[in-house]
Amino acid sequence: MSEADEIAALKALYTTYIDAWNRIDIDTYCSLFAFPMIVGGGGRVPDTVPDLAAWRARTKGNLDALAARGWTISVIDALHVGLMAGDTGVITVEYSRQAEDGSRIEGGTSNYLTRKLGGDWKMVGMLVP
Repeated sequence: MSEADEIAALKALYTTYIDAWNRIDIDTYCSLFAFPMIVGGGGRVPDTVPDLAAWRARTKGNLDALAARGWTISVIDALHVGLMAGDTGVITVEYSRQAEDGSRIEGGTSNYLTRKLGGDWKMVGMLVP
């Protein structure tokens, strides 16, 4: 694939990610990651998510906590992707989380480290607020 094709594939990876998140489609969302995976940011010590089962449980907890605060949708405000090597890329996204009435609950910038594994781009690390 050309560099432009790989960049388009990384953008599609994140679009699939946010669409699955907003639909609360945990199966599709979790399928976008490879394990073990590193999660850090927000002043927390980075930790390793060892496998799919652990990530599913963590994702469900995060979605439940957001819903309890009135969250209904996350919106991409800006999306930037870059290739670091033929099989490694970075996704940087600025996002807003909104309530049903469209009011902004919170927002931030997150970074995702990606690898092309078995022909598919997967997220292998994330730094989130």
